[in-house]
Amino acid sequence: ILTALLSYDLANGVKYVHTRGRISSEVQGSYSIPLFFPIVSYNGLFLMDPGILELTPTQTAKILGADLVISTTAFDELPY
Repeated sequence: ILTALLSYDLANGVKYVHTRGRISSEVQGSYSIPLFFPIVSYNGLFLMDPGILELTPTQTAKILGADLVISTTAFDELPY
């Protein structure tokens, strides 16, 4: 099963797309929200949820080759 997880590295200010490696650390890094879930240290990176850069990662999905992106949100109303 092909999987891609996104995270944001606080130390370098870069968004990462993880497609291989230790999935448990990558999953933790993709949902780590400061003050709610601890930031994850993995391979010299300090990973957290990338939602501050891309709330719904449709652009990343397209870059990875998706022809169709189906998305949902947990919010009742979005600001856009």
